[in-house]
Amino acid sequence: MKCFPDWEWYNINIFGTDDPNHFWVECDGHGKILFPGYPEGYYENHFLHSFELEDGKIKRNREFMNVFQQLRALSIPVPEIKREGIPT
Repeated sequence: MKCFPDWEWYNINIFGTDDPNHFWVECDGHGKILFPGYPEGYYENHFLHSFELEDGKIKRNREFMNVFQQLRALSIPVPEIKREGIPT
């Protein structure tokens, strides 16, 4: 992958479901990020992936992660959310 030339997945956990054609993967990943128009950066994130299969092939893959981590890796300012009056 040109945008992630040395990408590495680790802490990989696979979770089956009641449906043999659907499973989840929770993992971490890190490596260099090279997006055209942005400075080279280092990207690290925690991911959840949903895989749906059909005839033994991946029919659909959905990826969930903290997009702010990717913004930081690309030197894009992360918006600040003011939480005044909201209990933490």
